[in-house]
Amino acid sequence: MQKRYFQPKFVEQVRAKNDIGQVVSSYIQTTKRGNATWALCPFHHEKTPSFAVNEEEQFFHCFGCGEGGDVIKFVQLIESISYPEAIEKLAERAGLEIPKDENSDEIIFEKKEKDEVLRALKLAMEIYHKNLYLPVAKKAQDYVKARNFKKSDLERFHMGYSDGSNIISNLFKFGVSSKTLVKAGIAGRQGERLYDKLSGRLIFPVLNSFGECVGFSGRILTSDANRAKYKNTEQTIVFDKSSCVYAIDLLKEEKRSGNLKRIILVEGQIDVIKMHSFGFRSAVASMGTALTQRHATILKRFCDDITICYDGDTAGEKATARTIDILEAEGFNIKVARLPKGMDPDEFLKTNGREAMEKLLGGALSPVEYKLQLLEEKFDLSKPEGKANYLKGAFAVVSKVETMSEKDVYLKIISRVTDVPIDIVRRDCQNASTNEKEPAEKNVLITNEEGIKKALKFVLKSILNGETFSKLDFDLKDYLSNPLYISILKKFEAHGENFKEFLEEGEKEFVDNLSDFNPPGGKESFNECVWKIVENNLKTRQQLLNEKFKAASSSQERAEILSEINKIIKQLNERRI
Repeated sequence: MQKRYFQPKFVEQVRAKNDIGQVVSSYIQTTKRGNATWALCPFHHEKTPSFAVNEEEQFFHCFGCGEGGDVIKFVQLIESISYPEAIEKLAERAGLEIPKDENSDEIIFEKKEKDEVLRALKLAMEIYHKNLYLPVAKKAQDYVKARNFKKSDLERFHMGYSDGSNIISNLFKFGVSSKTLVKAGIAGRQGERLYDKLSGRLIFPVLNSFGECVGFSGRILTSDANRAKYKNTEQTIVFDKSSCVYAIDLLKEEKRSGNLKRIILVEGQIDVIKMHSFGFRSAVASMGTALTQRHATILKRFCDDITICYDGDTAGEKATARTIDILEAEGFNIKVARLPKGMDPDEFLKTNGREAMEKLLGGALSPVEYKLQLLEEKFDLSKPEGKANYLKGAFAVVSKVETMSEKDVYLKIISRVTDVPIDIVRRDCQNASTNEKEPAEKNVLITNEEGIKKALKFVLKSILNGETFSKLDFDLKDYLSNPLYISILKKFEAHGENFKEFLEEGEKEFVDNLSDFNPPGGKESFNECVWKIVENNLKTRQQLLNEKFKAASSSQERAEILSEINKIIKQLNERRI
């Protein structure tokens, strides 16, 4: 599907037609005080309102968590949707017609096709759900009873049954074409004949964050070695299992209600349904595949805190290790809840109940603690060889911890487990870290800008290579904090093409290493990367000002700080440097 682009003129029209005060108050309860409207921030937990809406200048800002922006940014955050989706939602709210552009015919065709597929899927979901209560669904009903599903579970998750006899004929009655049935993944073709692709299965509809059905997962109800236990809708224009999150619509509800404190990540639909049934309403699962970076990116829109609660078996441990790496790359605060060996969340809840699960989640481990526990179970610490192998693995895990204070917490755990004195553990870990880093130490760039390192490299390489699109009308150095980058740029500005002659050893090595960095891109990529650098700097300044505002003792000082914050917010909203 083509990415939607909106002309600036239309975006401004959307802003003008959507008063931020009215939009915000349609989502959360607000109170007017003075020139500002105040509320409890919907983006972090607080007891005293620090979320302000400035209706005169049409922006919002939270003095607690630092979030701020215009009406589009607010809808983007509150709905956990993309920027173009927020514009479309606000345009619809204001009764504005989405403008046509150069690709209008293509976009109109795609939208029509998508709408037809979504309609077919919605109708199919309703038919499958009704089937579940009919005599023909006895096998499905028996399975539902055996798994102790409540009627509220069936309704909440729109569960259904496909007997293979009525879905196609019923959808024909609603005017759904055979072409749309195939495109939606509901039906397949054998010659000229259409057949129900999920025949004989218990149906789990998959909804997106807007509550639209985008596909299905079907569980077989008979023992048949020739048929897969679970079958998902294949890739369609609305369904991509690498980005679909099961129960994402309910996670959005939880966020909108202000009750979302953490996301609980489990492995399958049954586990999600059981977790919700026992009151854990933030449980979700990736669809029929291991968690992907796209899943993680989508989940990050909802909450920073996530607890992994995968099955307590070897496969679950391996999946947890992979998932930790993906979530860490996305910047989550991660915890791992370890289930007893051989148990999944469904079995644990049936055996132990809600309080036990609450305790398990409350005592969830950090990723480092989790990895250390796995090592402890892997090796026999009563034997010298086992202890040595444990220490080697444990030092490799702990060496990746950034701060010494946090690292020392884990070293004390290692000391206690192995009965090796803490001073020796500290020394050996330091030696192991030094030996591990020595060969590559010269290639390490010490920077506070890890999150935008690729953007920085691309921009610096473009400037130093003299690319025609790399001319800037402002001083980039004002938005950099790493002295290495600033020094290199100063020497380039002073000496032009001969700047390398004046570089120090570390600077020369960094510039030489840039030759191995070859991301695709031209002017558009360059401009986007420049903005990422500026945006990162502005947000850092904003955070510092937020802290100064909290500590300010006089109203005049607070007013001056607020003025600076407002300028930054305006820059961020307008993407202005």
